[in-house]
Amino acid sequence: MENADKLNNRKRGLHFALTAAVMIFIFIQSALPGDLSGAESNIIVRLITSIVQADPETVAFAVRKTAHFTEYMLLGACLLLNARDCFAHLNPRQMWGLAWMLGTAYAVTDELHQRFVPERSCEPRDMCIDAAGVALGALIMLTIVLRQRAGSRNKS
Repeated sequence: MENADKLNNRKRGLHFALTAAVMIFIFIQSALPGDLSGAESNIIVRLITSIVQADPETVAFAVRKTAHFTEYMLLGACLLLNARDCFAHLNPRQMWGLAWMLGTAYAVTDELHQRFVPERSCEPRDMCIDAAGVALGALIMLTIVLRQRAGSRNKS
């Protein structure tokens, strides 16, 4: 039993560390001034427009919004694991809701933070995109967790 507790504590620590890493990454990206952030996006935009003929501005918009969605999807997955680790008594819907609320709250603070960064802005649309990313990431991770639980019950 002692080894199982150590393993669970290690997993919990890893889940917290991954969550913190994703949050720090998001914060750093949001702290980049608009010109640096745009330069990062333009690397991907140039790659895409060299393969597919498309309007660079449209591609740039899609790249930036996809980046928002993806980083928050990762955050949602990590937060779901933390909700499961710390609040095992919650039912799956409550775990998902907790992960979504925490991730969405972080998205709101992140957008407010961007308001104070040169050439960046606070966009309600981005908050919605981020919240949707959190929702999907948490849902995907919840599905994985529930399947693992069902698999371990079937083995018993």
